[in-house]
Amino acid sequence: MIPAIESNGSSSFFWILYFFGIAVITVILGLFAYTVYSLSIKKFYFLWPVNLLKEALTLLYWILFLPFTEAFLEIFKCENGYNKIDTSMECLNGIHIFFVVLSIVFLILLVSITVLVALFYNETQPVQEDAFSRVEDSTELLMLLYRLGIAIYSTFVTSVRKIE
Repeated sequence: MIPAIESNGSSSFFWILYFFGIAVITVILGLFAYTVYSLSIKKFYFLWPVNLLKEALTLLYWILFLPFTEAFLEIFKCENGYNKIDTSMECLNGIHIFFVVLSIVFLILLVSITVLVALFYNETQPVQEDAFSRVEDSTELLMLLYRLGIAIYSTFVTSVRKIE
């Protein structure tokens, strides 16, 4: 997704993806806080946030992990003293430092949430009824680490050639 944004030449799509990632992770944390609070008082006023949390975690784990990881890592890429995507932002100066810290925080949250999903979303019974559940959670964790490695590799090692 990031190479397509880089070849576009406009940073607006990158910022939309970046802040959408922050919003999704914040909503997931809010839904998780509501679920924990409801469990602590042993009464659920609404059940839809729990179902929404389940669907949001599935969506984050299977579809949105790589685009959000690449967006949070892309802030670190600098070229000639300026950010590679947003060339108006000078690297390691002012607002760039803020976005680097914000990216680190939300990247840690993203990886933590997806590691928890990889470890806990498995089937403990021999007969599977849910197509998205797995019998083995250690292989799913290894697959998640592999996907994280691919995101880091594609962000910092590969380069994009512009088609002219």
